[in-house]
Amino acid sequence: MQTSSFSHVHGSSDASVEPGKSHASTGSEKSSRPNEQRSRANIKAIPAAMRQMGWFVSADLMERWFSNGAWVLPRGWKEGTDIKASQLSLAHLDTRIVSMAWVMGFPRARVAVNELMNKIRSLPTIDQLKRRLRDSGWNGSGVLHLGHTGMSAVQLDDMCQVNFVSFGGPFDTLDDMYGALGKAAMKMAFVGRATVDPSTRRLRFAISDIAFYLRDTYDFNGDQPLGTWSEFGVLNKSEALANILLDGLGFGWHGEPIGRIDNAVFRRYRAQSGWGGDFILYSNVLWKKVDLVIDLS
Repeated sequence: MQTSSFSHVHGSSDASVEPGKSHASTGSEKSSRPNEQRSRANIKAIPAAMRQMGWFVSADLMERWFSNGAWVLPRGWKEGTDIKASQLSLAHLDTRIVSMAWVMGFPRARVAVNELMNKIRSLPTIDQLKRRLRDSGWNGSGVLHLGHTGMSAVQLDDMCQVNFVSFGGPFDTLDDMYGALGKAAMKMAFVGRATVDPSTRRLRFAISDIAFYLRDTYDFNGDQPLGTWSEFGVLNKSEALANILLDGLGFGWHGEPIGRIDNAVFRRYRAQSGWGGDFILYSNVLWKKVDLVIDLS
């Protein structure tokens, strides 16, 4: 989750809590400020407010977090260094909520895909492709088929992923993607065949299909504001600024106020309720048919 949105990219240590059991908050999490007390009481109303705004994916992701037992995503899992995607349990993985059909409805996602298309023959892409081929057992002789179009994003991420770009940020349009993802990773994977050219003896990879998919994490680590919310939605940026200057909750901007929300509000909710579990999310796959050959030599 990035600033003013509801999904994160910063890691933290693991902390598992049995659902439904209350935990005492630390002194740093306690507050006597009325605004913060009210925010804690009303944050479960935010998904309904999101739906009032048409932010249906944002609402589904937050409700998934609320429905999980309390759990904090480890840093190595966030960064993809300590566990493979295929090793994630269903409790810590979502592949249902975010679809590439929805993702590609936003211009910044289409820009990310175009940026990846321009990296097909880049040195980082080729180096990663070579590593994927070695990991699949190819030693530079014979033929090896890498991947197939029946693979999910999780499977592709482990075996065929060759490059990615990050996209999204605090200055993006205030929309469903802003609320759901903030900053996410658009990834690219190749399906094809590695061979040795019989005449030149050069190593080649013939790409038959390119896969694009999204990976993100949903958590509330770090310190960042998440907007000023009422029962009917989030204040836009000019309204939020006026609200901060007036030091109020919502002043009836959109109905009954929830208050100014930040990550700490969700962490307090998790500590006190025993509910609120972080997770990693993958979209489905957008496939592009191609006929390209990359020289691996």
